[in-house]
Amino acid sequence: MIKKNHLIIYFGIAVVGICLGIFFPKKTIKSIFEKIVDTRLQALMQHDFVYASAKIKPSVVGLVVTKVKVVEDHEPYSDYFNQYFVQNGIPSPNYQTVYNMGSGIVIDTNGNILTSNHIVNGAEELTIAFADGSTVGAVVIASDTLSDLAVIRADTLYSTPTPADFVSEDSLQVGEFVLAAGNPFLNFFNSADPTITLGIVSALHRNFRFTGTGIYQDMIQTDAAINPGNSGGPLFNTRGEVCGVNSFIYTGDESVQGSVGIGFAIPASRAYHIAKELITYGRRRVSWTGLKITDQGGIVITAVSTGGPGQVAGIEPGDRIVRIADRKIIKPSDIVGVFLPYFPGDTITFTVSRNGKEKVVELILQEMP
Repeated sequence: MIKKNHLIIYFGIAVVGICLGIFFPKKTIKSIFEKIVDTRLQALMQHDFVYASAKIKPSVVGLVVTKVKVVEDHEPYSDYFNQYFVQNGIPSPNYQTVYNMGSGIVIDTNGNILTSNHIVNGAEELTIAFADGSTVGAVVIASDTLSDLAVIRADTLYSTPTPADFVSEDSLQVGEFVLAAGNPFLNFFNSADPTITLGIVSALHRNFRFTGTGIYQDMIQTDAAINPGNSGGPLFNTRGEVCGVNSFIYTGDESVQGSVGIGFAIPASRAYHIAKELITYGRRRVSWTGLKITDQGGIVITAVSTGGPGQVAGIEPGDRIVRIADRKIIKPSDIVGVFLPYFPGDTITFTVSRNGKEKVVELILQEMP
């Protein structure tokens, strides 16, 4: 049943539409409505950015890390003097205090903070600056060099910290707006209020093979400006949800230190899962499949440990691995990083080929015996 007052409104709209159609050309009407829609969309987008920034700021902290490292002595005539003023012919080490800046994400009300391992690794002293202006000391709870992630904890809490909301990166689409938050100029500005930059998701599932210990797989690429000091901070969507952890930038030239629009973030669901592992166990437990493999024109199972995860899952010697989780396996390098988001007790899907037929099994990882 249409109410009388609703009927009057509908009639009024119809009259206005008829009048516009009579007195104004069609192109003019279209232009008016396009301007109204464009203005409304711009207002909505601006509101989303402001809302998202306001939501994430209380969950972003700045980090000041003090490290002591040994540096080479490059003073004039040092080589000459070292011949006469060293002990047993060995120059005494020259220590230098260096400061590093970074960012972190509050993940619970206990003061646990997720950040990048390369920021806090080797820290002699660690200071956290919360968005409310409080500055406290912190300790490293645990770190994971493989994923380049670490969890630190504030020594003192003057107020209950605000945890960030994490969202699966599966919801991301290339071209979607994202924002990056962090403290690239914490010492310079003497302010813990995070810097916000805007960009889009440039690409998904970027894989890198570095010569170091870190494995960077399925990374999110963005052109949101990420600078030194942003590492460990959040990449977040227009709803203020963390979808990635800012990790590093690519410049192509060692002389270039700032952002050139190519930055990468660790997927949020993986980072959060690893953070929980580090908090619960204080380390990254080593997962075990109970399988031995070799490269025979494909990855073939050569041995299955009795009672191990592989045998329980139904995998047999001679099976060829076709896929692990959602990754196609053709050569040994395809396995690099595939177990990065998984820990003992997690279930991972194996697709194997046996006698020309594919078989899908679920393997429950165990801790390395």
